[in-house]
Amino acid sequence: MGKDIFHQERFFSAILNNVNDGIVAIDQKLLIMFINRAAERMSGLTSEEAEGKAVPRIINLIESQNLFPLVPGGLPKDETPQYFRNVILKSHTGETFIVEGSITKIQSADNNQLPEYVIVFRDTSEMKKLSAIVDFQASHDSLTGLLNRDSFIPKLQEILDDLQRNAGSHVLLGFDIDPYPQICQGNKVVAGDELLREVADIIRSHIQRRDISARFRDDIFALILRDCTVEEAVGVAERLRKAIGDFRFTCGGIDYHISLSMGLLALTDAYTEPKDVLQKVDQACSEARQQGGDRLVIYGG
Repeated sequence: MGKDIFHQERFFSAILNNVNDGIVAIDQKLLIMFINRAAERMSGLTSEEAEGKAVPRIINLIESQNLFPLVPGGLPKDETPQYFRNVILKSHTGETFIVEGSITKIQSADNNQLPEYVIVFRDTSEMKKLSAIVDFQASHDSLTGLLNRDSFIPKLQEILDDLQRNAGSHVLLGFDIDPYPQICQGNKVVAGDELLREVADIIRSHIQRRDISARFRDDIFALILRDCTVEEAVGVAERLRKAIGDFRFTCGGIDYHISLSMGLLALTDAYTEPKDVLQKVDQACSEARQQGGDRLVIYGG
C-alpha cells in the first residue's frame, strides 16, 4: 500500500511539473503548499523557497483594472472555479507577466477542515503582444504609422456623437501634398513613400497627444484637433505648413519644395455624419489647390 501511494505521488508530481501552466496549492492560511516548475519559472523562486510562505509574497498576482491583489480578494466563495484574465504577475527577478487562469476551492469531504485552494495560471504575455501587433497593423497605415481611414472614421463619428450631447470645440483639418504626383512620376513610388514618412513625422511633432491623425490614401491626410478653436487650429495648420515648407526633399539630385493644400472645418453639433464633414474639408482642399496650392482654406470662411 505504501509503495502504491509513493508511486501515485511521483506519477502526479511528474504530471504537474511537466505542464506549461503554473500550478500553486495553498492551505487555509494562504500559505503555499506546492508550486510546480512553471510557477517556479514565473515567480523566480524554487519550490523549496516558496513552500510555507504567504502566497502574495511569492506569487504576486495583481488585478490590472484596479491594481488590487487577486489573493485573498479573488478567492471563490464555493467550489465553482473563479476565472481571471489580464492579471499581472510580478516575478522576484523583476519580470512582469500577463496571466489568465482560475482559482478552485477544495473543501474536505466532511467540511470539518478549512478549505484549501489551487491556483492555475498561464502566461499570455506573448499572446497579448502578438494581438496588439495585429490590432495595430489592422488600424494603422503600414507606411506612416498613422491611423488608416477605416480606423479614423469611427473616431470622427465618436467626436460628432459627443458634440450632440456636450458642448465642445474641435476642428477637422485635411491636406494633400502639392508636388507628390510629380515626385512619384519622376522617381517612382519609392521616393513618394519616403516623402510620406517624412511628412508623417512632421505631423506627429506638431500635434497634441489627444489629437487624431490619419493617412487616407496616397498623399491625403486628415487630423482632428481636439478641444481646439478655429483660431488655434489655424495656428497649428500654418505652423505645420511652414515646417513642411522649410523641409527640403531631395531625390534624384533634385531638391523639391514641399507645400500643402489644406482645408479646415470647425466641427459642431450641426454635423452628424463623417461623410459630410470629410466632403466639406475635401472641397476646401480642392479650393486651396485651385488657388495655386501652398495655402489653407477654411470651409465657409
